[in-house]
Amino acid sequence: LIQCGQVGSLIVLTRLDLTFCKSGLTKAEVSLWKKLVYCIGGSLIESGVEEVLFAAAEHKHKEKCMTQDNNKLPCTTYLVTPQREGTGKQIIAWMLDVPFVTVGFLEALLQRKKIQDPWPKMEDFNTPVNPDYTGSLATFWTTEYPNKTRLWESCTFLCTSESMAETGYIVRSAGGNVVALYG
Repeated sequence: LIQCGQVGSLIVLTRLDLTFCKSGLTKAEVSLWKKLVYCIGGSLIESGVEEVLFAAAEHKHKEKCMTQDNNKLPCTTYLVTPQREGTGKQIIAWMLDVPFVTVGFLEALLQRKKIQDPWPKMEDFNTPVNPDYTGSLATFWTTEYPNKTRLWESCTFLCTSESMAETGYIVRSAGGNVVALYG
C-alpha cells in the first residue's frame, strides 16, 4: 500500500507472478525460452506434469495446490509450446485454463519499452493445433467445455502402476479421484 498526501489516497500495488511451463520445445527453443523468461523477470517450471496441475490449480482449486509433502508450488501462468498436441501436460493445462502461447509471446513481452506499453494480445500468439490432427482431434482444442474441471467429479479411478501417474493427474484435473493400488 502507498499513501499519497496527508489525507491520503491509497494505491494498492499487486505483484503478478509470471511463471512459465514448457511443453514440446526443441533444445534451441528451450535455450531461447530460458533467456527470455529471465529477461522479463519471470520464473520457470521445467519439471513434470504434476507441477502444472498443482501450480495451475492454485487459482481455481485451493485444495490441489500442495504437493503430497505439503510444499506449495508456484502458479503456472502460461504454457509455452509450439503446437497443441495430446500430451498429458497440455491436457492438464487446458483443463485448468492455463493459456497456451508460443515463444513469440515472450519475445513480444520483452519488446515492451515502457511499463505503460500494453501487453501483447495472447490471441496473436495462440499455439496452433498440430497440423497432423484432423476431424475431432482438431476441433477438440477449439471447442468450449464449460464444466471440464468437473467432468469426472463423481468418479474414482484405480491406478495399478506408478507409471500411470500422469493419467492420475489428468483425472484429478477433471475432478476425479484416483486410488493407487500399488506401493
